[in-house]
Amino acid sequence: MKKAVITVCESMSENTYSTLLNGIKKKFGEDISVTKQVDPSLIGGFILTVDGVVYDNSVSSFLNEIKKELID
Repeated sequence: MKKAVITVCESMSENTYSTLLNGIKKKFGEDISVTKQVDPSLIGGFILTVDGVVYDNSVSSFLNEIKKELID
């Protein structure tokens, strides 16, 4: 069984989380065990870690990338 950790922002609704969870199971298979964590610093979006691979789709990460582009 694959193990995943999904970190979401505080404001994510249960409906949105459920839709996201269904997408994860569709992509990685129904035999995936997902643990949910809440991190208010994400602002929005999520970070998914599956078998050590990180998929960062958070607003805070996006804003950090923009900040790097502006500074360089």
